[in-house]
Amino acid sequence: MEQQKKLYWIGIRESEIANIDGVFDGSITIFGSNEGNNYSFEKERNIRIDYSDNNKEVTNFINKTAEKIIQRYPKCDFLLYYPMEAEEYGSLVSEHAICINDFKLTDLLENKIYTKLWMSKIVQVIPFTTITGIEIDYNNLCDAFPDEKRFVVQGTFSCGGSGTWIISSPKDISQILTDITPYNIYTITPYINESISINLHLIIYEQEVLLFPASVQLICENQNRLCYSGADFLMINQMPQEVIKKVYDYGKIIGKYLQASGYKGICGIDFLTTKKEVFFMEINARFQSSSFLINEALKEFSLPSLQKLHMDAFIYPKPLYNNIEKFSVSKSFFSYSFHKNTKEQTKYIWEIQNECPEVCYCIDDGLDWNILMEDNTYLFKLVFNTNIACVAPNYTCRLYNGMDYDFSLIKELPWHRQLKRFKVLLLNQGIRITEKAFYQLLKQGGPNHKIFEAIDLSVEDKLYINVPYKVAFSELSPFEVDFQQKEYQLNYYGKPIAKVFVRTTDSLAQNMTKNNVPYDEISYLGVDRLRIHQRSGCFFKEKNIGCTFCDIEPSEKFSFEDITEVVQAYKNQPNIRHYLVGGGSQDPSGSFEDLIKIIKYIHELTAKNIYLMSIPPEKTQVLLQLKNAGVTEVAFNMEIFDRKLAKKYMPGKGGLNIKRYENAFKAATELWGKTGNVRSALIVGLESSESILAGIEYLCKLGVSPILALLKPSNQLSNFWAPCSKEVLNIWECAETICQKYAIPLGPSCHYCEDNVLKVSLEDYRI
Repeated sequence: MEQQKKLYWIGIRESEIANIDGVFDGSITIFGSNEGNNYSFEKERNIRIDYSDNNKEVTNFINKTAEKIIQRYPKCDFLLYYPMEAEEYGSLVSEHAICINDFKLTDLLENKIYTKLWMSKIVQVIPFTTITGIEIDYNNLCDAFPDEKRFVVQGTFSCGGSGTWIISSPKDISQILTDITPYNIYTITPYINESISINLHLIIYEQEVLLFPASVQLICENQNRLCYSGADFLMINQMPQEVIKKVYDYGKIIGKYLQASGYKGICGIDFLTTKKEVFFMEINARFQSSSFLINEALKEFSLPSLQKLHMDAFIYPKPLYNNIEKFSVSKSFFSYSFHKNTKEQTKYIWEIQNECPEVCYCIDDGLDWNILMEDNTYLFKLVFNTNIACVAPNYTCRLYNGMDYDFSLIKELPWHRQLKRFKVLLLNQGIRITEKAFYQLLKQGGPNHKIFEAIDLSVEDKLYINVPYKVAFSELSPFEVDFQQKEYQLNYYGKPIAKVFVRTTDSLAQNMTKNNVPYDEISYLGVDRLRIHQRSGCFFKEKNIGCTFCDIEPSEKFSFEDITEVVQAYKNQPNIRHYLVGGGSQDPSGSFEDLIKIIKYIHELTAKNIYLMSIPPEKTQVLLQLKNAGVTEVAFNMEIFDRKLAKKYMPGKGGLNIKRYENAFKAATELWGKTGNVRSALIVGLESSESILAGIEYLCKLGVSPILALLKPSNQLSNFWAPCSKEVLNIWECAETICQKYAIPLGPSCHYCEDNVLKVSLEDYRI
């Protein structure tokens, strides 16, 4: 009886063929379980290596393992993740490798320089020049591109960050010289700051070219290297349609060009895009790191895998399946690497990831944390059911900051010695509550997290902070509240760093007014103030032109009777030091009569300070009436300084012109001075760093105290993330410098009201 033919996969990870049924009889991989029919180099040698560098031991392992399989199954075949690697194996193994293009052609495609020159005839190519290793000097790079300061140096043959460096200064050159070969040729390209990298899968048949859904490449900087860290197929939906169309158009053109050259099967094309341009970068004559997600989607649509289609392309002139391009990929993934300084943090994420609803599953290819690991080696991938990156206002790829696990608190310093960093991380990454702590909080009425989907923490009775809770990705946060030895503690990556107090629900909040309006719709009791809403909704929401980042719903105004009933109920609350009047925006053409009436009532009842937050009045004369009624401080929140972006993200409120704000600010500072009683909030994350800093300077020049509120994704912007913690911290520090220049305090003036903004006024604990 004739022996059945066997097919084996040779690749990097066993998981590359996880969603492929009935195609492969086994696999030989660098990372894998070594169970069933998987042969794993990692398990054989008890080490996880950095596979981005060539490793002869891996080649020898694959070759010897494949030869053993051939001895057992003489008619077996091998399909390779890297088809061009067939040359590196012995003749016996290479004879059994299938779906191999002409090596002269794939060698050409592997050469980054030749490929760019070849493709420049048909598509727009990234500007570049060539240089020998011995000539790599920062001044030479500047001479090559006189208008640039940052550059990408890439070897002729490079992959996944190996052989690709980013250079920003002469110091960077000295750090990479050990990796540079003096007389090799390298490409130099300017680093385009406002750009996004896209990858496109193609399968080329003799008569047809298939294009698959594009993904955004998640590129991270690591030790002067630009390293591939994952892919986001959903972020594509946020990008300009004309850019995406050009990507697919270029993909089709390049595919036809390769087809005419005799190329068959799978390849990946990398593009660099700007707001208006698409530049060709390189062709990878192989499967891609993101191929597994396309395979998963193909399976959901009852379509064959990329591996099966790749093999078909070497047999049939065109695809055997109709409408194979009519499917989508709705996932993203991030790949975590090993670094000895962050091993504990990374392992912690691996351990808690199954608690995060945004995580579909974790792929770790049989990860064993106890074996030897090389720096930069692959550890695991988290696959998400949502985008993990978004298009930032300056057209860059903004990765959700929680993936940036290297940005951690300095281990040697207590939290109060690095307050800014500590607060930024909490605001940006959110918090979890352990089951034990949550059960204890329920006994006290439960955590108070209705406002802003956050909980109120008091860290050792010194720092008050409103921390995001039960929001996207917060279950991956390194911060958690635990309950041990009859007290709450704040843990960071599982280790206690401070004692905390968690504010529980307000006992009066669920009371009803005589008109059956819940108290908590009219008021919110903060740490030291009572917020009174003059209305439950927003005028602009009612007109369907509400702010895209706000989750306030349209509704009616509250009656004066209901408001006074609530104010009376809280009259003797000992924690209330002052009042805030404001909520959803009122009609910009309306009067301030209702607000004046409410403010006057509170002032006469309590004589405590009253803070008004509203849209800027069109007629500034009303400000004197507000002051006479009892207002002691005001805020007219611009939110976004760039008025084009303001109109985009705030279709209604963004239509208020800057002159209206300026007139209100000038009149207000004449009444309340320039010492911090007149304020305006700007949202960090909705415009570029340069733009928000310009806005801060604009406010300071007018004597207005800026408040920095970190973007909290919600409503239409639920998949739009805040900037990374490093960028947020930089904006905060630059804002302080600008404020000092004009002798204007960063707002707000109240220590307790800093809980959800970028400010810390604990002078005794400053960095």
